[in-house]
Amino acid sequence: MKAIKRLTFLAVLVAFTACTDGPFAPWMDLTPPRGGWLWVAKNSNSSAIYKVDVSTGKRIDTLPAPFKKDWLGRNLGLAFGEDKLWVGLYDPGDDFEQVKTYLCWIDPVTGETGDWVEFEDEDAVLPRGFTWDGSRLWAAGGGYVHRIDPNTGESEYRFGVPFNVSGLAWDGSYLWTVTYPVAHDPGIRKIDPETGNVVHKIPNPCEGATGLTWDGEALWVNDTKNAVVYRVAPDTGTVLGYFAYDFAPGPWGLAWEFPSE
Repeated sequence: MKAIKRLTFLAVLVAFTACTDGPFAPWMDLTPPRGGWLWVAKNSNSSAIYKVDVSTGKRIDTLPAPFKKDWLGRNLGLAFGEDKLWVGLYDPGDDFEQVKTYLCWIDPVTGETGDWVEFEDEDAVLPRGFTWDGSRLWAAGGGYVHRIDPNTGESEYRFGVPFNVSGLAWDGSYLWTVTYPVAHDPGIRKIDPETGNVVHKIPNPCEGATGLTWDGEALWVNDTKNAVVYRVAPDTGTVLGYFAYDFAPGPWGLAWEFPSE
């Protein structure tokens, strides 16, 4: 019996370790110095948005995912800015040919939602990644990254990238991108938002990488395949810690809410 338990433990350890490219750290208290909370968009038949306490890995709040008409669509990108959550929705239409993409805001305290705003630029189709830079929303879809006016959906500025972005983060000066499926382009990239040039690249922690966000000193990346989230060092990609969500399947968009200062 002891031998079986030992083999089971080793199998679990190997499974987690195989999902990282660098040194692997066990689960730990992952709260960054500035504190804050992780928001997660679940993209599945029962879509929802969860607020997670990263010191425990437990959900502390749940919001219903916004939807249009009587069909949920696909909630993918997620960002936090101006005390609101910004969420994107991909709607293939009734015939799955008239694809449209939208964004709206959610008040995380009251659950109130704003009006849906349609993206005006066709390159923003399937907004897999959102992030907030302090005044504007950035959206990534297909092979483009856009800076969006969140009130109109207008693309104010864009640049192309040679990979399909599935997650987007802002660290105060630079954008970070992650790609899914990872096999198409492994790695997390740091990008100059003025030029679109890659200035740094680190290993991707897992094959199911989707959402991406920044907590003030490190990156968080979702593993949508295994419902696990990793915290990684931005300089090396070293996994600083991880935990498994208490829901599955389909974690996708990530956003970080800093405490009010």
